[in-house]
Amino acid sequence: MPSVEPAGPVISSSYHPGRAARRGCSAARRVLWHLSVVLGLWLLPYAGGAAQTGSAASPYTVGPGDRLKVSIFEREDLSGEVAVRPSGGISIPLIGEIQAQGLKLSELEDRIIEKLHKVMKNKPNVIIEVIEYRNFYILGHVNNPGSYPYVPNITVMQAVAIAGGF
Repeated sequence: MPSVEPAGPVISSSYHPGRAARRGCSAARRVLWHLSVVLGLWLLPYAGGAAQTGSAASPYTVGPGDRLKVSIFEREDLSGEVAVRPSGGISIPLIGEIQAQGLKLSELEDRIIEKLHKVMKNKPNVIIEVIEYRNFYILGHVNNPGSYPYVPNITVMQAVAIAGGF
C-alpha cells in the first residue's frame, strides 16, 4: 500500500516521561524542546518576511494549498489569482501548466517570464504574491492538534498557543 503524505508540514513532538525524569528535566520542558525542534524544521519553508512578494530575498517556497496572485504588467488578461494544486502545478493563460511546488517566488516568476517570452514579442514583467498560505499541522502533546492557517513570522510558542497550549 503506498504511503500518503500530508498536504502541508506536520509538526510532532515525542514525549517520554520516564526519560525526562531520568535526565532531570521537567516533562513540559522536554515536550517544549521536542516541539520547538520539529516545528522549527517544518516551518523552514514558511520562513520569510511579512510581505511575500517576488523578491530575490524571499525564502518562502510555494507548495500545494497556496493561493497566488500573478500580475503580468500591461496584460490583465493573463493576470489573476491561481491556486497551487495538490500536484504542485498552476495554470497560466497562454502558456498552460507550470510546476510551482518547491520554487521560491522569484524562481517561479523567472519560469513564467521564460515561458511567456517564447510566445510574446516583448519580455514580460511578472510579479507573484502569496494571497493565502497553505495550512500547517501541529501534532503531539498540545490540547488541540490539527491543521491551522499559517501566519507569516509565526513563532513556535505562537503555534503552540494556537493549538491550545500543552
